[in-house]
Amino acid sequence: MSEVFARTHTQKEDRLWVDKRSEDVNEVQSPPPPPIDEDEVWARIAGGHKRGRIYGMGVVPSHKYPHVFADPDDDDTASSPPDLREQVTLFNRKISQQAEAHAQRVAAVEAVCAKKTKSQEISDLKKAYSDIYSFLTQMGSSGSSSAAMPDMPPHRPPA
Repeated sequence: MSEVFARTHTQKEDRLWVDKRSEDVNEVQSPPPPPIDEDEVWARIAGGHKRGRIYGMGVVPSHKYPHVFADPDDDDTASSPPDLREQVTLFNRKISQQAEAHAQRVAAVEAVCAKKTKSQEISDLKKAYSDIYSFLTQMGSSGSSSAAMPDMPPHRPPA
């Protein structure tokens, strides 16, 4: 652009500026644009990076080409570090959710174990009752006096 401006705002004969404004603009030229990064252009055309890969380039290490992995819409990403407080908050939320899910699983397992334990206790009591009843029945039929043996209810198998 500066070359076009110079050709259109200078006189052909002596190459002097046509006016003061043209001369001032020429002195205060903007800095040259940054060089074009062909890798970045390719990455954008190819659809960006996905899982550390760029279409047509294969696996591309992000530390080797940080400019390719930078978000083109966010100019602050390269200059500012990530918000660590936000990351810590997110991690704490995840940990809390996982701890709650774990506590629910533990409670469910404990409930099943308690149910089995009560069921086992009931089974053990039924067996003990049956053993005692059998023992007392044998004692009564072995000739001991009926006065010493209280009347026993008829044996009914536990339900």
